[in-house]
Amino acid sequence: MKEGESAYVTLELTNPATGLAVQIQSTDYHMLGWAPRYLVSDLEAAMRHSPTYSARVVRVNPAPVPRSQRLLIEMTGVWNGHEPMQGKDFTPLVP
Repeated sequence: MKEGESAYVTLELTNPATGLAVQIQSTDYHMLGWAPRYLVSDLEAAMRHSPTYSARVVRVNPAPVPRSQRLLIEMTGVWNGHEPMQGKDFTPLVP
């Protein structure tokens, strides 16, 4: 993968670890990884409400960066009426 390359973002409904996950794939359908768990509910809501979205590689971190942190992916789209970062994962630790 190179900076600027497109990627596919898909919902994975049967992830064995979490049930619901957001999977990121190259345009030739090679699995690249998953979105962080704390973003899954917001990404799922955005994808459900807006069928028009895209993803691309913003940065490629070379070795010795761990493989799970090599790609920074940016997803863009329209969030019709969805207010992100309101779930339990974003509750302040100290009131």
